[in-house]
Parts: sequence; C-alpha cells; structure tokens
Amino acid sequence: MVLAFVVVTAGAPAHAAQVTDLSAHHHDGQTFLVWRVPQTGGPWTFRVYASSCPLTGPADLVDSVRVAMVRDSAWYDRVLSMQRGTVFGFVVDSGGPPLDASRS
Repeated sequence: MVLAFVVVTAGAPAHAAQVTDLSAHHHDGQTFLVWRVPQTGGPWTFRVYASSCPLTGPADLVDSVRVAMVRDSAWYDRVLSMQRGTVFGFVVDSGGPPLDASRS
C-alpha cells in the first residue's frame, strides 16, 4: 500500500505545497501520520490517499482512495481548549510531547 500526501490551500487561487518531516506511528491498531505544516500560505487542507501502485503524478489519484482529510488546526483539541481556556495539543504517543501549531 502506497500513501500519497496532498496539501491544498483553501484560499483562491488554490495551490499545493509539500509537507516535510512526515512520519508514521503505528500502535494500538491505529496509524498516526505526523508532518510539519508549510510555513507559507494557508489555511491548509491536508488530504491523504492510499493506492496499490506508486503515485507519480496527479492523474494517478484517479485510481487511489482518499483515506483522510484534515485542516491545519488538527494538531489540537479545539473543544477542550475552549472549555479550559488553554491550548491542549494532541499527543501521538503516551508520555510523548503534545503537538504544536507547526505539526499536524
């Protein structure tokens, strides 16, 4: 299985950017993708596609399956943060550091 990562800004005109520091963490039956958010442009929408063949260009997305779509604020728990009045970043691994605005 091949995963492709596509980043598109929500602004007009729409354009794509490359994420950096992409890593996958698998535990407890779940796979977590973590990446560094592009520093320019935005707001960003991140789309993750899965394919049984290598993805080499936009045309290859036709035969792939979109498995996730998240916005650039996916790094923190918005509801808990609003309730408590302080920011609570999600933690990928128990005991690890919380994500911050530069990571999703």
